[in-house]
Amino acid sequence: METPVNLLVSKVLETLFNMAKEELAMQLSLVDDVKTLQNTLERLQCYFQDSEKKNIEDDSPKRWLNQINHAMYDIEDLLDEYGALKDNNRESMSNEEDNSSSSSSTEVRFCFPVKRSFFKKVASRHRIGVELRRLNKQLNDDIKGQIPELSFKINFAPTGPVESQITSNNRTTAVVVRSDIVGNEIQDDARRLIELLTKVDDRDNPLVYAIVGMGGIGKTTLAKLVFNDHIIASRFQVNVWVSVSQNYNENDILRNIITSAGGDGERCHNFNSLSQKVKDTVKGKRLFMVLDDVWETKRVWNDTLRILLKRGVAEGSRVLVTTTNEEVAAQMMAVHSQRVQPLPLDDGWSLLCKSAFPAWEQQEAKDDKWNLKDIGKELVKKCDWTTASDQCRRRDVVRPDQNKRIMGVCSQGQYVGVTKTCLQISSGVSCIDPLFPKGEYFNIMNAKNLWIQEGLIKDETNISSHDVAERYFTILVQRNLVILDRVYIEAAYFRMHDLVYSLSQFLTRNENLVATEEKEILNSGFDGKIKNLRRLSFIGGPHKTTNIQKKCLQEQVSLTTLLTFDKTICNIDNDLFNHLCHLRILWLRGTKVTKLPANLGSLKLLRYLNLSQTPIKELPKTIQNLKALRILDVSECKNLSNLPSCIMKLHHMCSPTTKGSTLDDLPPGVGNLNKLQHLEFIVPLDQDIARESSTVKELEILTELRRLNLYKLERVLDSSQAKSASLKDKLHLEELELSCSERDSNEVSREDSDRIEEVFEDLRPPVRIKILKICNYFGCKLPSWLGSRLFHIRFLKISRCSNCNKLDGLGLLPNLEALYIEGAASIKRIGSKFYTNSRENDAYQNSVFFPKMKLLSFENMDSWEEWRSLGNSIRVMPHLEILQIYACPKLKSIPKGVLFHAANSLKRIRICKAPQLLLKKLHNLRSLEIIEIGNIPYLEKISGVPALRRLKIEDCPGINLVELTHTLQNIDWKDFNADSLPMWFSTDGHGNDNIKATYLQISCKEELVRKICSNDVHECKKIQQFDNITVLDKNERLRLTRSERPNSFTRYDGQMEAVIESISKVVGTLINMAKEELAMQLRLVDDVQTLRGTLVLIQSYLQDFEKKNIKEVSMEQWLDQINHAMYDIEDLLEDYGALKDNTSESKSNEEDKSSSSSSTKVRFCFPVKLSSFMKVASNHRIGVELRRLNKQLNNDINGQIPRLSLLTNFAPTRRVKRQRTSNHKDIAVVVRSDIVGNRIQDDARRLIELLTKVDDRDNPLVYAIVGMRGIGKTTLAKLVFDDHIIASRFQVNVWVSVSQNYNETDILRNIITSAGGDGERCHDFNSLSEKVKDAVEGKRLFMVLDDVWETKIVWNDTLRILLKRGVAEGSRVLVTTTNEEVAAQMMAVHSQRVQPLPLEDGWSLLCKSAFPAWEQQAAKDDKWNLKDIGIELVKRCDGLPLAINVIGGMLSDRTKTRESWEYVLKDSMWEVKGLPKEIHSVLYISYQDLPTNIKRCFLYCSLFPKGEYFNIMNAKNLWIQEGLIKDETNISSHDVAERYFTILIQRNLVILDRVYIEAAYFKMHDLVYSLSQFLARNENLVATEEKEILNSEFDGKIKKLRRLSFLGGPHETTNIQKKCMQEQVSLRTLLIFDKTIYNIDNDLFYHLRHLRILWLRGTKVTELPASLGSLRLLRYLNLSQTPIKELPVEIKNLNALRILDVSECKNLSNLPSCLMKLHHMCSLTTKGSALDHLPPGVGNLNKLQLLEFIVPLDQEIARESSTVKELETLTELRRLNLYKLERVLDSSQAKSASLKDKRRLEELELSCSERDSNEVSREDSDRIEEVFEDLHPPVRIKILKISNYFGCKLPSWLGSPLFYLRFLKITGCSNCKKLDGLGLLPFLEAFYIEGASSIKSIGPDFYTNNNTENGAYQNSVFFRSMKLLSFENMDNWEEWSSLGKDIRVMPCLEVLQIYACPKLKSFPEDVLFHAANYLKRIRICKATQLLLKKLHNLRFLEIIEIGNIPYLEKISGVPALQRL
Repeated sequence: METPVNLLVSKVLETLFNMAKEELAMQLSLVDDVKTLQNTLERLQCYFQDSEKKNIEDDSPKRWLNQINHAMYDIEDLLDEYGALKDNNRESMSNEEDNSSSSSSTEVRFCFPVKRSFFKKVASRHRIGVELRRLNKQLNDDIKGQIPELSFKINFAPTGPVESQITSNNRTTAVVVRSDIVGNEIQDDARRLIELLTKVDDRDNPLVYAIVGMGGIGKTTLAKLVFNDHIIASRFQVNVWVSVSQNYNENDILRNIITSAGGDGERCHNFNSLSQKVKDTVKGKRLFMVLDDVWETKRVWNDTLRILLKRGVAEGSRVLVTTTNEEVAAQMMAVHSQRVQPLPLDDGWSLLCKSAFPAWEQQEAKDDKWNLKDIGKELVKKCDWTTASDQCRRRDVVRPDQNKRIMGVCSQGQYVGVTKTCLQISSGVSCIDPLFPKGEYFNIMNAKNLWIQEGLIKDETNISSHDVAERYFTILVQRNLVILDRVYIEAAYFRMHDLVYSLSQFLTRNENLVATEEKEILNSGFDGKIKNLRRLSFIGGPHKTTNIQKKCLQEQVSLTTLLTFDKTICNIDNDLFNHLCHLRILWLRGTKVTKLPANLGSLKLLRYLNLSQTPIKELPKTIQNLKALRILDVSECKNLSNLPSCIMKLHHMCSPTTKGSTLDDLPPGVGNLNKLQHLEFIVPLDQDIARESSTVKELEILTELRRLNLYKLERVLDSSQAKSASLKDKLHLEELELSCSERDSNEVSREDSDRIEEVFEDLRPPVRIKILKICNYFGCKLPSWLGSRLFHIRFLKISRCSNCNKLDGLGLLPNLEALYIEGAASIKRIGSKFYTNSRENDAYQNSVFFPKMKLLSFENMDSWEEWRSLGNSIRVMPHLEILQIYACPKLKSIPKGVLFHAANSLKRIRICKAPQLLLKKLHNLRSLEIIEIGNIPYLEKISGVPALRRLKIEDCPGINLVELTHTLQNIDWKDFNADSLPMWFSTDGHGNDNIKATYLQISCKEELVRKICSNDVHECKKIQQFDNITVLDKNERLRLTRSERPNSFTRYDGQMEAVIESISKVVGTLINMAKEELAMQLRLVDDVQTLRGTLVLIQSYLQDFEKKNIKEVSMEQWLDQINHAMYDIEDLLEDYGALKDNTSESKSNEEDKSSSSSSTKVRFCFPVKLSSFMKVASNHRIGVELRRLNKQLNNDINGQIPRLSLLTNFAPTRRVKRQRTSNHKDIAVVVRSDIVGNRIQDDARRLIELLTKVDDRDNPLVYAIVGMRGIGKTTLAKLVFDDHIIASRFQVNVWVSVSQNYNETDILRNIITSAGGDGERCHDFNSLSEKVKDAVEGKRLFMVLDDVWETKIVWNDTLRILLKRGVAEGSRVLVTTTNEEVAAQMMAVHSQRVQPLPLEDGWSLLCKSAFPAWEQQAAKDDKWNLKDIGIELVKRCDGLPLAINVIGGMLSDRTKTRESWEYVLKDSMWEVKGLPKEIHSVLYISYQDLPTNIKRCFLYCSLFPKGEYFNIMNAKNLWIQEGLIKDETNISSHDVAERYFTILIQRNLVILDRVYIEAAYFKMHDLVYSLSQFLARNENLVATEEKEILNSEFDGKIKKLRRLSFLGGPHETTNIQKKCMQEQVSLRTLLIFDKTIYNIDNDLFYHLRHLRILWLRGTKVTELPASLGSLRLLRYLNLSQTPIKELPVEIKNLNALRILDVSECKNLSNLPSCLMKLHHMCSLTTKGSALDHLPPGVGNLNKLQLLEFIVPLDQEIARESSTVKELETLTELRRLNLYKLERVLDSSQAKSASLKDKRRLEELELSCSERDSNEVSREDSDRIEEVFEDLHPPVRIKILKISNYFGCKLPSWLGSPLFYLRFLKITGCSNCKKLDGLGLLPFLEAFYIEGASSIKSIGPDFYTNNNTENGAYQNSVFFRSMKLLSFENMDNWEEWSSLGKDIRVMPCLEVLQIYACPKLKSFPEDVLFHAANYLKRIRICKATQLLLKKLHNLRFLEIIEIGNIPYLEKISGVPALQRL
């Protein structure tokens, strides 16, 4: 057996043999010296094997071996030096002996290379002679002389050059990859841990669990079993694995967490930014984290992770730690420690068999077929029964013919450890492995390159060094010495087990050093570690290291390898490399090095330079001196755009790697590098550039290539260029990638397609190619050579070839194992040509197609419809193991032959998102282990699958039979439309045995979850046989779990009252306090723990409170006490959180998201901050406050529980992840008219007749509608008001909502506005009265007074007097009221009493509310057998339309099943008591059915003025800044709020009024409003007078006011006075709607320190007091429509401010510059103000989501203003308005805004100032066109508005089909003459164009940019999504032409409007023809020349408005018409 030193000497000997015979020895006359050295080395070699046999502990032999070792290194370095000199002085490089892939021609001693080159006759030959004589003397005298005293014997003959000692099949790494193999007992340990980790436990968050045991015992394997378990995967939202080890780096750990959670941590470079990213990433999510191999806790846990996790993760998070030290588990306060024991003997023997035998022999080995069991058990004992040692045994150790050898090893006591033997596979191949970071996975290809360039790979006859390295690595994997992780054919990663890593470090300790700090390098020569350092790996540690300094390495002159893994390195000392003259390998991958020093050129021996993933910008020219360089890696160098041309003179280069860099070509001369084996080649752009670039033709002479990547092949101009590359002749080529740049298939012309087909045809590779990838190919057919039987292709990937429509002949590839086809959108059929190119059936009767195929995958093939087979008699894919079909929506069939022939081999099937697939059964697949199917509705049966382990079924309702004869590992069934569990759960199809599985997960609708929860007999019977079950509704709102306890579910219900959730959050905060900074600083551990225990106990009683219908005063008082205590705790925490923010110098660690109100969580309706308290001066007060709260909860509240008779029936609930989802659609989609019964139409007609009848009794006459609340009075009044007869009979129509708390002045303003006047300028009653008289005088008036409660003020004293004096005869007033006395007092001439709906009308109304339009008739006809239940519900609603609408809205979210509707009918809440009389119980039921988060938002709406419409966007902002919106994964808070609002609309709880894409307004019905006020009465107050606020504490209303809305009343209130508010210290929201307020008390805000929202919109406030700065928690400040002149400087103190609204502040001309330092700002609204610019620094507000930006006037002003360039950094913008764009001086300014990169931007407005088109010069027009061209928005933009644009043509990007644009509005663009390409926008729904007075003609260019023949768009559809088209005020528009009837245009158009287009003559009838099935409304007015003669056959047209169209003759075929 050879030792490393023996091998080393052998290599030096071989070199000396060559030297003795060649030029060096002759030239230097050193023959005698060389022979003497040779003899000495031969004698030494004879003793080495004896030294290996002796187990010597004495230091003297070790010193002897080290002396030899260092002497060998000295010889080696000397030879390499002269080899380099030889290369540098040589004129021709053609005679060099080096192989391109090896490190030099020299062989290696120990692990390091030596050069076998000739010495030239040089000036330095004297020195080499002296050196050789010195080394000879040293070896002969000083070293050899010691042999006798060491007692070594000459036992072996000397060996020649070392041959490979171990052989193995030359297989790829993927073949030998397998999972960690362990004994049986570990499965039980894993199950036990999983149960503990998923058990409900509220002791702390996150809870820590530990696995403890000695090294190699299997801790990591056990942790992996737990981590990869499907139960863990389903229970936690974020799963993270972190390898810690000893020399960890906190930053790397944080990056690992971010990456595992789906984020990008590479852009964060410091601890603070990484910490913030971690908090944002895991915030509010249930986390499971494994910390593997933890050695200490202070830095990794106490100072880092513990603090980060406690502040953000959701309840139920868990941490699992593995460690060898029980103290670590104790210090991390682990609640459970699992100690791993050594394997039992039998398990150890089983594991040894798995490691030593192939799979097909393992059972025979266990049965002792070869009589090895006794020996094996002895080996297990010697391994101490640990898994790591057991797995390291060689496969051939236990072969039957080697029994004696094994027994000898064991009996002689010479078994030192199999691991050491395994490490000596070759000449020290693994000696470089311990240089890699411990515990981290490393790329195998990089490792092999390092081995080769270090000379560790011995050349073998006819085998390349890469193949040898591959074989060596395979052996390491087989021996379990390395662990594989991610294995692809493209790449594989590995690491070493910690113990193996430690062994390798120990064996190389005399030459290698892995350092974490600089001092380790400095001291390495003096602390006994290493005298002559040969290899250094610098990993970095806790302290940042920015430089590689000369002082660290200048003494390490023998260094050959320098690997730097510390990513903080950014600089290299200029003189460093002058001292490292022997360096062969330099690794800087992933560092921040931007520049290499010029003395890099002094590294004459450098062979491997890795600069990948660095920000380096250029390579120094001195790189030309690196003549020995073999490998240069600059991949992913994003800043590197050029390579120096001198690189092409480095003739030893074998691998330049450039992928992912910004290189666009390679320097000329790549053909000179004729030793290249790996090349990533970029085709140059054109011939001019090609002169400075390498061309395709240069590839011709690169005959040694093994791997070739060709990019941007679309640049190859003709096939002759491709043919010149001569790929066919590259016999060594094994891997080839052919790639074009990505492009849309619609942009590909026929010529381009033909050309690229020819190019790919001539890029034919050699037949021995193994891996082929084709990407973004846009030819129609694949190259013909791809279907040749001659090819050896094993792996084929065809991706994003969207134009390709054929896949011919692939089945002929005899060695193909894996085929991936993705994104082939043009393929419709796959038939016989897929298998063979032959047309005759006889040609393949006896053939086997795809004979070796193991994996077949089709993905994202949108047009694929058919897959045909060749028939069952033709064998196809007989060895297929994995079949995947994903997102192929049109596929209808899978050939039976594929499954039939693969029945014995198929292991996994995944078929998802193929809804048309007619696959009815999966049958007789005997080896199938995993089935994943989704959205396959026709599948009926699964049977004959005896090996099945995992079954996942989603949305497959047709399955009625699953036949299984064994227990599965897990079943995952998901169907949110199913009304009951599938029957196949409970039977095998024969009614005998139940289906069984270890774990069952069910995901279904809420109703079904509740059935299971209530132990429904039918449902529970189906799953009674399962032990471990989880049942979830759609968003985990409800979660049931059962673990080995039949019929006993634990329930997590998301519908508990908000108080329960509030307590959970406060409990979480207090747990944090107990262990963190607060408890330590204030010594309040006991107080906090006591408080926590009390809250947990109270929480457990609240579920019983939810069940009891208790209305006693004592119960309400108890709940109020809890609520207010929670508020007090929250306020206390927020106070200290604000102090922390204010005292912090850096804002980078703040926890808030820009769109959320803060990181605070919400209880009931309001937020709480979960941050720890800082060490502040007020810490005594918090101690006192906490003790007071503790006493209050424990004595006053907790003590009342027995008296209230509450029981702890339920475990505490978990925090709900998400409450409910709804289709995320715009509000406009779900808006519909009020739905009423049939009788109301008759009532409306009767009223209209009366109102329009001539009657001279009085003027104006009053008519009344009377009825109970919710009966439909307002709906009836609206029908009347909106009728066209009313509109034509009256000149002024006015609608006034009066309600109870009305204001006369607001009513008068409303009348003025409705009559076309402006009432905003009148501020007092008298002036408004006068204005009303003027507005209505002499006009026939129709007025509706809605919801009148009294008559004196509103009618008798105000309106009656005004109207009688002015309006014309025939005026009418219609009043709605609940009180008949009101009608009488107003002297109504007729009262219409509204009656409850008849049952049939009620049923009809219920159907309209509960079903979509297309199902309503079927519902009325009782298709689903629901009418009887519906009628009962109508009865329960007492025939009230409002109640029926609300209950219908609730039912619309449920399934159409009797069980679902009966659940609502039988709800106990129908009998709820304690509601106000006027509020129907159905409203309360609907409220209770809402998710908790939406309940909060609903109740908040009680603060808005009753009966008035409120802006939806403002409401959503208020919800968000109050913390009512829960963050959800990957969904912004605005999108969540939008979804919540949609649900409220669907439930008919809010009413929409004006709906545009721009804005929407809503209000609540009076009864619903009253309900919300009643439910929020204990915390909210809506006041009309000051005295209500003053008395709120004493009249029994509210003890502690939290929110106040001041509406104002009949008396004017000028001031907000301190006396009103100074006692309301708990106030959080202050909304002022009283427009008479114009002053605020100077000291007011000092008393409102907890205020979060301040709303002053529309008031007359002119100045804000300085005390505003005291509102440290303020998040939303609305000053819009106020006459305020300036903002106080104190606004700078509002660090929490998110939203500032100063829109329409006409007197505000400047904003303070300090505003730009409020880094939490996410919305700045300025539209309509007097601002002319923004202060400088808007770019600092990097959390902005909404910005209205004004371009500054010129450069001088711009110095004091924010500039367009500052927009570049605002990457979070969702809405952006740019005003006064004419001020942008050139397009570069526009480009600097980088709008294209703002991926979140959804709404954009581009606006110039208004100007006359005659004033626009040609230069101005061209300039603005360039500006708008460079304001290119991102493609996902949804809303775009262009205003006052004065260019002649629209930006070219506006016609791109890539845009997601839905709404486009172009106004005031009077200079624009063209509207090109708008028809190509695929998602455009609404298009408004107004004032485009320069447009004369709209023709084909309007639809498409394609100027070619019509044939180019014969099959296209233009404006395919258009619903609304409007042209207005286009003075010169004359012609509108079409593309002809054959071309479909606007097929979905619903509304067409043409207004004031006086010259328009032609109108394309095709538009009406194609929209005939959709068009609902036409409005064409003021188009006097329009030659439109008829409107005909428009079947769905409802409204026609036409005016001044003289040529129109006929209207017909309009059966749906309602209004004309």
